[in-house]
Amino acid sequence: MKRICLVSCVKTKRQERCPASELYISHWFRKARVIAERDFDRWFILSAKYALVEPHEVLEPYEETLKTMSKDDRWVWSLAVAQEFHELVREKCEITIFAGAAYKEMLVPLLKASGHTVEMPMECLSSTNSAHGN
Repeated sequence: MKRICLVSCVKTKRQERCPASELYISHWFRKARVIAERDFDRWFILSAKYALVEPHEVLEPYEETLKTMSKDDRWVWSLAVAQEFHELVREKCEITIFAGAAYKEMLVPLLKASGHTVEMPMECLSSTNSAHGN
């Protein structure tokens, strides 16, 4: 089964048009990119503005986040990402998502409903995770 990684966009970006894999420049994103490239068959970026993005796609810098979007807008975004994913990856696969709650809450059920296995390794880092006494 193919292993796919989805990495969320971040606020810190270059100020010029460039491939998506180089647009996001935070330390966190760079680490996630290394893991995605090393450990997975394929990876994509979850962009608040552009939805699902292949690393080689050239993007303009932008200032947009799912955290400030309405629930309806996040639903539309999640549907767009799921549709693009199914067009680009036709077989069932294991998906690992490196992203915060706003990026996962509506997307994960859509991916699971399509028969994909979804792992969220950052889930244990949530400040509301009761398993860690918070």
